[in-house]
Amino acid sequence: MAGKRTTPDLTGQKFGKWTVIRELPKDPNRYGVRLLCRCECGTERTIEASELTHKRTTMCSDCSRRQTKRTPEEVREYMATHTRNEGARHFDISRATLDKYMDRYDIKAGKVEQKRPRKALTVKPQRKPSPEQAAKARREFNVDITPRIIPGVNDFSPHHERRWKYSGSDYLARMRSYERMVSG
Repeated sequence: MAGKRTTPDLTGQKFGKWTVIRELPKDPNRYGVRLLCRCECGTERTIEASELTHKRTTMCSDCSRRQTKRTPEEVREYMATHTRNEGARHFDISRATLDKYMDRYDIKAGKVEQKRPRKALTVKPQRKPSPEQAAKARREFNVDITPRIIPGVNDFSPHHERRWKYSGSDYLARMRSYERMVSG
């Protein structure tokens, strides 16, 4: 008995501008079902079925470029009189994507963006803590965190990690009770 088919037969169906021509044989290095598809402009490409069904691709890159008006000539013409930020907004892409595109086709921006002057940072003078506050801070942070073996909290118990994760009052209370038990 043959294996159960997990995806329906998509041959002949349209997804955006792609039309599925046929299913390709299973590639042992890839997980998904691969399909041979043809765009309305005639471009053929191998696409995974999940990319089509989840609408991650609807057309080939040439059609996408034509639709969004991003041919190198059009970008060069627009960028001759605009800044990079204006170009990114105009072509509805991120600034980083526009920068890569401009580098690939050696396009220069016509206007240079004006950098805003940064505000001067003001440093507030710090108040000296009072002697009481300094003593309190020393008492709060003077905690001995040397690992000790405690029944129920040693290396082999399920609570081993707790002494580091919860090293606050819970751990200290256990330590004090254990020390009282041992000394008394």
